[in-house]
Amino acid sequence: MNNKIISLDSNDVVLFERDTFTLFRLKELIEAQVKYKWTRKTYDEDTQKANDRIYSLLDTISINSEQIDVKVIEFNTFKNCQILKVGGKGWENGELKIQVSILINCKQSMWRYRDVERDEINIYFEFSSLESIETKSPLDDLRQIIQSQ
Repeated sequence: MNNKIISLDSNDVVLFERDTFTLFRLKELIEAQVKYKWTRKTYDEDTQKANDRIYSLLDTISINSEQIDVKVIEFNTFKNCQILKVGGKGWENGELKIQVSILINCKQSMWRYRDVERDEINIYFEFSSLESIETKSPLDDLRQIIQSQ
């Protein structure tokens, strides 16, 4: 038995513990939060001043004298919920996978003075229903023959 992966539409409704959203609205809210947090400044406790922005901490990896430019940053999380599909038969219990992908749009020569508004944020959803898929056993036909005798 496997969990059933259900394709989702932007008009489908997701119910968390207390809040309900269409997937379209949930995507808008997540994107707004990511954009807001992506451009926030960090705080340096030693100097007690605002420091680098979050994106500037994550857009390159420095290893000794090597610089590795990061092109995509992805976050995945899972949240238990219920989904109501448009035209469906009712609420389905399961787990919503939320994938956030940030595509960093910047040329190397302009890296320090880059326009974060050009960064592309994509949100993807995948729902895994707790209702299991019954897989047919090769022995099912044999069982049916035995039961009919």
